[in-house]
Order: sequence, then structure tokens, then C-alpha cells
Amino acid sequence: MKKRICVRVSWAVLALLFGGSLEAWAQSATPPGVLVPDRPTNGVLELSAGPQGPRHPLVTSDRPPTDENGRPLWTGGIWLRLTNITRGTVTVNDGSPEWFYWFEVLDSAGRLVPTTPRGDQMLAWRSDPQSGPRSASTFHLIPLEASTTTVDIASLFRIELGYAYTIRVRRRLDSRTADNAGKPLPPEGRELTYTLYIPGKNADQ
Repeated sequence: MKKRICVRVSWAVLALLFGGSLEAWAQSATPPGVLVPDRPTNGVLELSAGPQGPRHPLVTSDRPPTDENGRPLWTGGIWLRLTNITRGTVTVNDGSPEWFYWFEVLDSAGRLVPTTPRGDQMLAWRSDPQSGPRSASTFHLIPLEASTTTVDIASLFRIELGYAYTIRVRRRLDSRTADNAGKPLPPEGRELTYTLYIPGKNADQ
């Protein structure tokens, strides 16, 4: 479920490593004003996201699913990346992405997509933090280093293959996250947001 990769490479190499044909298609197919980063950076860390990852439970074939035009379909996974955009080392507290990230998924009509039983559990953790996973680790990111994790959105929300979705991602940073001077981030800088658009059919089709 969780895979974190720390890299120190140029932005061009990052684009090659994590772009992929599916993401390139998603970016080019995005209507203007839909894929809008809300607050992706606080001047210390930058949040980004894209379609990728685990296979959707509905996919039974070994071949990646495609639409009628042969373009790859999103299968429910996304990658999430935090990048140190300062000139010094940044301290980040991290753990299960379901705990450190919040998600909201809407269909093309703007309706909230229902959660799965696993998604219900995620929401229960929000109302009772003591019931959630407590494992976390603190690590350091040097300048331009990124920490990447993947999440299977299809395991948390009732996603249907081939349909369009808007995914709102929020990353909450706790008081143990420090800037490149070693100072804890102020409360107003502890939440990053990013809105990701997944192209596809309209909800009523």
C-alpha cells in the first residue's frame, strides 16, 4: 500500500520517472480551470500528485485497460510527492498515507463519490484519532529531494473505470515538521492542498 522513494535528481529526470503516458494524457486532456493546485507549497515543501499505481479491482485482464480510442484508463491509483524546495535540509514526519493525507473524490457532476468499507474506516480514524495507525517516522529531505508514496484511491472510494473524477488531496504536516532553519512550521503553513483531475466519461453517461 505504501511505498516511499527518496530521490535527488533534476526536475527533468523526475518528469521522466513519474510522468508516464497516462499522466501525460491526463494533463493534456484537462479542461482549463479544473486541474488547479489549491495551495501546493508553503515555501518549504511542495505537494504534487498524479494518476498512477495499483490495479483497480475490476481489472481482470493482464493487459492495461484502454478506452475506445486506445488511450489508457485510470485504474484507481495516484502518486503523491513532497519535495523540499529550500536550499537547506527539511525535517518531515511521515507514515501511512491514509493517515497523513485527506482525500475527497467528486464525479463529473460534482457529487461526492461514496467510500468503500476501507474508506469508511479511514473516516472513522478522523473522528477518533486514537483508533488510527500510530506508526510514523521522521526523515530529512535535502534540497530538491522528494518523498513519493502511492495510494489506491479505488480501495477507499467507489471508483468506476472510464469515468471522470476530481480528487482533492490535503497533506497535513504536524509540529515535528521543520523548515531548513530547524524551526517548526507555523500552524498556517502546515496544510498543503492539490486538486487532480482524472479525465473520462461524464457521470450520467
